[in-house]
Amino acid sequence: MQVETALLNLAINARDAMPNGGSLIVGTNNAAIDQQYTAREVGVDPGEYVRISVSDTGKDMPGEMFRKVFEPFFTTQKSWSRYGLCLSMDYGFA
Repeated sequence: MQVETALLNLAINARDAMPNGGSLIVGTNNAAIDQQYTAREVGVDPGEYVRISVSDTGKDMPGEMFRKVFEPFFTTQKSWSRYGLCLSMDYGFA
């Protein structure tokens, strides 16, 4: 359920970033995490994982906005709506 919610959040944000159309690309691939990587990352065990990647062809965010995307309740919406970026929730899930 959390993966579904995270992907939905990202898709909604991609839609909003592409008001004149564009592409949303969702991909998966196998990823092997080794001891060297886990030594740098807390809470990650070595092993085989599935990587999910999401990208879109929407407009880039200005730097000052991009630095805030993982803050709770941050939104790029012009007026309050039920959808914000929700990236802080996705980040916490990941």
